[in-house]
Amino acid sequence: MNHKIAKLTGLLASTAVVAALGVGPEGCGSSHPTDTDAATDGGGDAAMLCDGHPCPPPIGFDASTSACTADWCWANPLPQGNTLTGVWGTSSSDVWAIGQGGVALHFDGMTWSASNLPASPDGGQPATYVGIWSSAPTDVWAVGAAGVTAHYDGSAWSALGSGVTTDLSAVWGSASNDVWAVGAGVILHWNGSVWLQSKGGDGAVLYSVWGSATNDVWAGGEYGAIGHWNGTTWGSFYGNLPDGGAVDSYVGIWGTSFTDVWAVGQSANIMHWDGSAWTVLVGPSYFHTFSAQGCCAPFGGIWGDATNDVWAVGAAGSAWHWDGTIWLQDVLTITSDLNAVWGMPGGTVWAVGSEGTIVQLQANGAATISSDVAETMSITALWSVSEDDVWAVGDQGTLLHYNGVWSAVNDATSTNLLEGVWGAASNDVWAVGDAGTILHWNGKVWSSATNGLTTQAELTSVWGASSTDVWAVGASGTIVQWNGMTWSPATAGWTGVASLAGIWGSSATDIWAVGAAGTLIHSNGSQWSVMNPGTFDDLEAVWGTSSTDVWAVGAFGTIVHYDGTSWTPSPSPTSSSLFNVWGRSSPSEVWAVGAEGTALKWDGATWSTSVTSSVEPLLGLGGNGVDVWTTGAAAVILHH
Repeated sequence: MNHKIAKLTGLLASTAVVAALGVGPEGCGSSHPTDTDAATDGGGDAAMLCDGHPCPPPIGFDASTSACTADWCWANPLPQGNTLTGVWGTSSSDVWAIGQGGVALHFDGMTWSASNLPASPDGGQPATYVGIWSSAPTDVWAVGAAGVTAHYDGSAWSALGSGVTTDLSAVWGSASNDVWAVGAGVILHWNGSVWLQSKGGDGAVLYSVWGSATNDVWAGGEYGAIGHWNGTTWGSFYGNLPDGGAVDSYVGIWGTSFTDVWAVGQSANIMHWDGSAWTVLVGPSYFHTFSAQGCCAPFGGIWGDATNDVWAVGAAGSAWHWDGTIWLQDVLTITSDLNAVWGMPGGTVWAVGSEGTIVQLQANGAATISSDVAETMSITALWSVSEDDVWAVGDQGTLLHYNGVWSAVNDATSTNLLEGVWGAASNDVWAVGDAGTILHWNGKVWSSATNGLTTQAELTSVWGASSTDVWAVGASGTIVQWNGMTWSPATAGWTGVASLAGIWGSSATDIWAVGAAGTLIHSNGSQWSVMNPGTFDDLEAVWGTSSTDVWAVGAFGTIVHYDGTSWTPSPSPTSSSLFNVWGRSSPSEVWAVGAEGTALKWDGATWSTSVTSSVEPLLGLGGNGVDVWTTGAAAVILHH
């Protein structure tokens, strides 16, 4: 298995083939909301009904404001693909959603647009924000990891120090000068001027906070911690559960009044407070009856409109509605985890979650999903011949093409993982992957092209000097060459068994391949020679502008450079593993991408960090004279 894929096994476990992406180079494109009931009933857009009721209004995207940093814009998913962790608003035309990578999305009643929350105070990297609350369009709070707090005044977000460095998970207030934030062993209060630590909490790790008044605030957390603020002091957070009470991690609290409060937990318990005691209304055994996941999809959040209109959302697209009598499942056509829910009384209810998911909910079973992506996957490699001719490959034989709009090529030639793609021309493109998979595009169709191939080894990278001189490398030191008619082994001079991860050449007589444990070999077209890169770290990719300007990148941020005489280390600004390297024809513009959304840029003198806002591993990298593209896990496509 390719090193970069092996290291991402846990991250890439959920994979599938994407349907039409429909997004343009700057994240441009259109959202196409779907409704399961309407789709079945054949309802039209003009008067769509969902179970006999009007459907929610469609979710809109302003494609020109897809989430961007100074260097990169999201092209898929739209408006971005980081996990969303919180949602709150003040009206149907003022809704915020926040999440990983410091993303902040705002809905104005018609369109979602994107901005960025303040970066972490420890170096300018994007921060992860988890909780959000607002009292007015000019008073919005967001809190998150390492004690970050940010405030929106109606025109811009600004960082306001919390005085703590522990993670904050939730925020709620009764007014602009009475705001609570809770987290890992800490409770903070904003008095209108400054955040102050509040006594109480019993050291509990707290995940949720909500209240009905200044003297009626609840907070919940791990090991059944639920505590109450009476306006003067916090009560005990433990020992409040009755006989039969559920010792759960309470991640969501919401209510209508002092006598009507709900709490949901990660072990699928729903608790209710009636003004005198907490009781377990339903638990894992109840949800086992309904859950498509078998049992107990963890809850992520809860919100309601009234005593008979409450929503709870959680893992694997689970959504439940309380009608005053019973909790019933709202079956959604998604598998994304839902982390938070909020809505307007009598209006739209929003839920947000993993991979940038945004969903509208209705008690009659309707749901509108905001992303153009149908299912998640990893996009492992890409190649571009021009501005409007780009190929990307990935999980389960995924083949994507860009001609001004990204779309999936529905081709059943292979369902294996594809890891490399390269072409000699727009009608001569190769893709390689797992189990000796080799595919070829002739300008019209993809087909298997393994004539003469004698190996079923995993193939990780492909490059060619011409249409009749194409090379592929892979596991256990595999090297094969295409001569225009057949594939044959091409390992003369190379007896190693180290897995090879990348190949590139400046010509048919100047070819480089890299791999595990610092493996670096060079071919003059007929014979391979082992070279010394000056590192034993895994090397994942190699690329250059000429025979005297070649780069290789790999594990732990390793970057080495060849000047035509020798390989030398190049100072790297990251310790994150790098999975790909590519640049334009100029030696002064080279890019490298890797783990945790890492992107670096070489300006001819030094490498510097280029903020992407993605937190997913970036695997594919390429472009042309105009565009730079990178792709990665969770269907990420970014454009520079």
